[in-house]
Amino acid sequence: MTAFLLIDSGTYFSEAFDSDFRRQPDVTVLDMYDLPGYNLTGYKFLIVDGFVDQELMFRQREKIRQFLDAGKILVFGGNLFRSWIKKRTNRSNGCWRK
Repeated sequence: MTAFLLIDSGTYFSEAFDSDFRRQPDVTVLDMYDLPGYNLTGYKFLIVDGFVDQELMFRQREKIRQFLDAGKILVFGGNLFRSWIKKRTNRSNGCWRK
């Protein structure tokens, strides 16, 4: 298992971004539509492609919340239009709003 999991949207626009990560030995690349059945336990970082299907991510928000509640890190480089990432209630203690 690698430390980083990259959720790949599979879009043409994300190819340049994803190709850099694919060459790294500690990165696993996962097609976004495989996320519902995928176990995130072994990863420390979840990197989400900016062109990801946010409706899918919204349906997976509980899995993502559990990942964050475990003290792990999510990086998303897109424009958030669905609330699949919860805001912190208190930045100093790292708690996430449920």
